[in-house]
Amino acid sequence: MHTTMKLILENWREYLTEQIYRAGMKDPDPASKRGPIAQLQQKLMALKLLPPDSDDGAYGPKTRAAVYKFQQKAFPENKKEWDGVVGENTLTKLGIAKTAAPQKASGATPTPALAGRRSARPLAVIIGDSHVDWSSFGKDLAKELEAKGYEVKRHGVGGSAAPSWLSKRSRLLKQLQQLKPDLLLVSLGTNDMANSKKGCSKKRDKEKCLHTAGRRNAARIGAVAGRVKAKKTIWIGPPSLRGSTKGMRRWYHPDAADAIYAAGQPSGVDVVFDSRPSTKGGGKDGIHPTGGLGRAWAAAVVSAL
Repeated sequence: MHTTMKLILENWREYLTEQIYRAGMKDPDPASKRGPIAQLQQKLMALKLLPPDSDDGAYGPKTRAAVYKFQQKAFPENKKEWDGVVGENTLTKLGIAKTAAPQKASGATPTPALAGRRSARPLAVIIGDSHVDWSSFGKDLAKELEAKGYEVKRHGVGGSAAPSWLSKRSRLLKQLQQLKPDLLLVSLGTNDMANSKKGCSKKRDKEKCLHTAGRRNAARIGAVAGRVKAKKTIWIGPPSLRGSTKGMRRWYHPDAADAIYAAGQPSGVDVVFDSRPSTKGGGKDGIHPTGGLGRAWAAAVVSAL
């Protein structure tokens, strides 16, 4: 199984312990319609958020969109829950038992998210948010690194921010420490900037508030890097927010990226890659560059090595 392309899709051991359903996952036996993804889809169908016969057991774009709509209704005052990822809070609201977990495919052995090395090549690990998880950037970056001779492992969680890696996902950091990667690429920061302007009601306070949040967010990212202690760590800074859509601007202040970069190089990070030039223009939402933009961003990151 290709480690970089299929790692998240069939990562059943993490699925069992973390109880998170997200884009890219699928039931071991989708045709049975008894797996957890199918059960989730059946709940969404009952709520008329998915059309009939949508329980195919694959967490695709339509399922993610339906989950997002449900989260908007279930958590009207908490936009942090609007990520299209089914975690503990969303499971509770849906009334799905937290003990539900996918059955193993016949003869299959679960693969830990960050299993041990499989070759003598230098190891590069990419961790982060949706840019690593379901955006084409994570896949393109893995390809670029493999072409440079690295064994690559990547693990992204859509909608995640540095605090989640330091607390709920600390188990993954322990696995990373055991791996002792030669190169760690941290693609965090975009979601850390969400609500950076929270509490800054007065216009004159917003700039100060953003810079305070920028320093706090950069420090958290440095803490993630410091926990892993790879031979070399690159922080892939957040993309440009200048082209973000109206919907995205509800979450991200256009100056938030500038503020987090202004905080300087976090402790524990060897190289800060400024993603703003490479992502100027953005994707459909102005946040996730895809296609040629995503490939150009990945190539620029690798050239900075």
